Amino acid sequence: MLPVERHIRDTIEAEGPIPFERFMELALYSPLGGYYRSASPVGAAGDYFTSPTAHPLFGTLLAAQLSQMWEALGRPSPFTVLEPGVGSGVMARDIIEAARADFPDLAKALRYVAIDYAPPASVESPRGLSWIASDGLPVRGVVGCILANELLDAMPVHRFVVQDGAAREVYVTVDGEDFVEVLGEPTPSSKVALDHIAALLPEGYRGEVCTRAHEWMMEAVRRLERGYVLVIDYGGTARQLYAPRRNGGTLRCHYRHTVTGNPYVRVGQQDITAHVDFTNVSEFGEGAYNLPVVRTLGYTSQRRFLRNLGADIYLEALARQSRPQPSFRSGALPRQEYLANRMAMQSLVASEGLGGFRVLAMGKGGVGGGLWGFSRDNSRRRELRGNLDSLRVPMRTPAHVPLMEGKYPHLSEPQGWMTWDGEEAR
Repeated sequence: MLPVERHIRDTIEAEGPIPFERFMELALYSPLGGYYRSASPVGAAGDYFTSPTAHPLFGTLLAAQLSQMWEALGRPSPFTVLEPGVGSGVMARDIIEAARADFPDLAKALRYVAIDYAPPASVESPRGLSWIASDGLPVRGVVGCILANELLDAMPVHRFVVQDGAAREVYVTVDGEDFVEVLGEPTPSSKVALDHIAALLPEGYRGEVCTRAHEWMMEAVRRLERGYVLVIDYGGTARQLYAPRRNGGTLRCHYRHTVTGNPYVRVGQQDITAHVDFTNVSEFGEGAYNLPVVRTLGYTSQRRFLRNLGADIYLEALARQSRPQPSFRSGALPRQEYLANRMAMQSLVASEGLGGFRVLAMGKGGVGGGLWGFSRDNSRRRELRGNLDSLRVPMRTPAHVPLMEGKYPHLSEPQGWMTWDGEEAR
C-alpha cells in the first residue's frame, strides 16, 4: 500500500467518512505521495499530454495574444505573466522563446512567473522566467495576464446525488480493503451550490460541483491590478455540464493514456479530473462579490481561439517552407519530420480532442475587448497571411511529446529520414 493511500485510510479512521472533495485532495496533493506531488504525469511515459507538450505552436500563438494584451495596456514594463500550475515549464519556455523571436519589444518587458509546488528537478530556465514554490497566487498587483492552462480541472470537486428532491453529498469511507461511497448532508462549503443545483436536476442525477474553481477565480481577480485572466481547460457552460445526458457526471481518471471512471483504485498513481463549469468560473458581473469591475471579454473553443490567432496559416506555412524548391532535391525538412510537426500542430485544433477545450478571457482595469483570439477577422491573421513565405514556424523539440512516433511506433526506429522525393537521407 502506498503512503498516500495509508494517509487517506488513517484520515478516515480518525475523522470518519470524508467528503469526496477531501479524498480527491489527498489523492492528488498529499505530501505523502499525492499524484501531483510524486508523479510525472505529462508526456509519452506519463498518463496524458497537454497542448503545450504537443507542439510549441501553442506557446507561439499565446505569445501573439499576450503581445496584443501588452499593447492594449499601454506597453507596461514589467508586463507580468503569472502561470500557476506550471508543471515542467514547457509552455513558459515556448512563450518566452516566441516573444524573443516574434515580439522583441514585448520580450524586453516580459516578466514570466511560474508557480507550482516546486520547480522541476532538472529544468533550464530561460532568462525572464522565475519560479515560485506555492500552491496559491502569492504575487500581488499584477499588471499583465494570469494564465491558467489545464489548472481548474484538477481542483478537488464535491460529488452529489439528487435524492428525494435534495442534494446528498458523496462521502468516502473504508469497507475492508476497499474505499466505498456513502451519502450524507452537504458540507458547509458546498451546501449553497448543491442546493441550487439540486433544484434544477431530476431525481437520481449524479454530478460534481467545484467550489474551488470559483474561489480561485475570485482570488486571481484580486491579485490582478490591471490586465487579463486567461483560462484554458476542458468543460462547458452549466447548461451543458448539467444536461440530462451527463447523468453520471464528468469525473474521469487518467492512467497511462487510458481513461476510467474509478477514482478508488491506483490511488496516488492516476490523475482525477472533472470538467470545468465555465458559468461558475465567469460569474463576475459589475460589482458582483464586492470585486472591482471585471468584464468577460471572450469565450470560445480552443480550436476557434488558435485558428483566430493563425494556427491554420502556420500549417500552410509549414507545408510551403518544407516543400522542395525547383532547384533543390529535398525540402527544408525531412518528410517524416514535416509529417510529425503537422500532426502535432493539427492536434491542437482537433475538434474531438484538444481543440474542444474552452477558452475564457476576463479583463480588469478598464481593458477593452477585441482580442485576436476571439475574432476571425483580425489584423494578426492579415499580417501572418501577408508574410506566409517568411513566417517563422516553430518546430517540435525533445521537450514535446512525440505524437506521431507514439501512434506509429515503427517510425521511432533509428532508420533514415525519408525526403520528399522518397529517397533516404542520413
